[in-house]
Amino acid sequence: MAITGAAGARGIYAMTNSQIDLTSDLVIDMSTPDQMAIATQHDDGYAASRINASGRMLINGSVLSKGGLINLDMHPGSVWTGSSLSDNVNGGKLDVAMNNSVWNVTSNSNLDTLALSHSTVDFASHTSTAGTFTTLNVENLSGNSTFIMRADVVGEGNGVNNKGDLLNISGSSAGNHVLAIRNQGSEATTGNEVLTVVKTTDGAASFSASSQVELGGYLYDVRKNGTNWELYASGTVPEPTPNPEPTPAPAQPPIVNPDPTPEPDPTPAPAPTPKPTTTADAGGNYLNVGYLLNYVENRTLMQRMGDLRNQSKDGNIWLRSYGGSLDSFASGKLSGFDMGYSGIQFGGDKRLSDVMPLYVGLYIGSTHASPDYSGGDGTARSDYMGMYASYMAQNGFYSDLVIKASRQKNSFHVLDSQNNGVNANGTANGMSISLEAGQRFNLSPTGYGFYIEPQTQLTYSHQNEMAMKASNGLNIHLNHYESLQGRASMILGYDITAGNSQLNVYVKTGAIREFSGDTEYLLNNSREKYSFKGNGWNNGVGVSAQYNKQHTFYLEADYTQGNLFDQKQVNGGYRFSF
Repeated sequence: MAITGAAGARGIYAMTNSQIDLTSDLVIDMSTPDQMAIATQHDDGYAASRINASGRMLINGSVLSKGGLINLDMHPGSVWTGSSLSDNVNGGKLDVAMNNSVWNVTSNSNLDTLALSHSTVDFASHTSTAGTFTTLNVENLSGNSTFIMRADVVGEGNGVNNKGDLLNISGSSAGNHVLAIRNQGSEATTGNEVLTVVKTTDGAASFSASSQVELGGYLYDVRKNGTNWELYASGTVPEPTPNPEPTPAPAQPPIVNPDPTPEPDPTPAPAPTPKPTTTADAGGNYLNVGYLLNYVENRTLMQRMGDLRNQSKDGNIWLRSYGGSLDSFASGKLSGFDMGYSGIQFGGDKRLSDVMPLYVGLYIGSTHASPDYSGGDGTARSDYMGMYASYMAQNGFYSDLVIKASRQKNSFHVLDSQNNGVNANGTANGMSISLEAGQRFNLSPTGYGFYIEPQTQLTYSHQNEMAMKASNGLNIHLNHYESLQGRASMILGYDITAGNSQLNVYVKTGAIREFSGDTEYLLNNSREKYSFKGNGWNNGVGVSAQYNKQHTFYLEADYTQGNLFDQKQVNGGYRFSF
């Protein structure tokens, strides 16, 4: 049977003391889901009517039991789009059984019995006004099914008067059911909100989430609370602080019927730490990406130009390349990630005068990186330029001042908790100033052979803020930060000269410390603090070979191990002196 209803029409309508039995495929297509597709009528003096339908059904319209009894047995492949009503007048009821079928609930509904077998009840298929949600009241629920729902856990802020789709079971509940709650990256959550999504009186049925739910920048899950189920921010609960022990009292003369020693107040249970979404994690981690790119680019004079001692020329043109891998550890709420990178620098300088061994020059460079996040991957690029001044004294002392300005670009692509692709990109500018100094002490009176060289370096960096809006609606704002990184190293080397050529082989070791680096990032204006403070240890081995006082080739491999990251790098270059 097929029925098409124009505006204002009714589909199947039973009046007083009527009965309709439908046993074949049924198609009812009303002009809107709000129109009556199947209904019984009640007026004073009317006897209850009955409508029974069994088969494959395609219904676009509502089912209303007013003073009547309606029983729908929906066979596999059935789709119902509309709402339901049962007023229970005249002993009336509305019972629905669904087998491998779909009900798209378009507005608040109620019915007496809902028996589900591998079926879906979708609260989210028809969204009207933003922020409007649907409540489904069921007296008795059984079977197994999936409920697709929406949630606004924020409400008026921090979960006050929050709302969402609600399944309310007033009688008996049974079966195992799945809640598929839609992700919503644009919500301004803080990770502290809780929202009830299922209410029951007996708690007998079981409900679980089909996946973690991404709301704003945080992950939420479903848990049972009493006889209800609620949405809450998932995360790791820190170990509780032990309750304080009572202070022992000194020995006292026995007292008849002494007052008992009061128990100390228990330490409150710590709140769970909300876990960021994959989008928030990748976006927030660009703080680390930018910091590490800056660290890679601001290296030592030896890495940039090779050994400049015994330089008799007036200027240099040089080219160096570098590449390696970084492992950034989990810190705060951000997870760890791996990042391969490679880069190139090109520069030139001129000695200012014959009496002063001071070289002043300019350089440009570019670094490309491929961060591998927990939920996806990304690309990063840093283009920079700067100037430097290097002083090489005859007594073995040197100093090197480097100023750099950079522009970083970042993009990422991740999968959210429901396997939807999310991407974002952003740019930020930065600058840094580095001052390095060292003193070589030859261990041989000839000035060649073994030597030691203590070095120190201090690098100040400023990184501007960056704003990104992810494709899922999440706004990520990375605040600016200042970095002050210090290095103290020792080099042990062997220097040999033959005619106009020179070979310098060395090993190095040193400590690195970040003294500043406190910052924060915002996820839809929810603030999260972060810090780069920590220590590291750097070890390496290198060689610098000069031929005919004009051509210098240099190569270095080093490894850094720290609190926040590990690094492996190979650096090589060529310098032409003229």
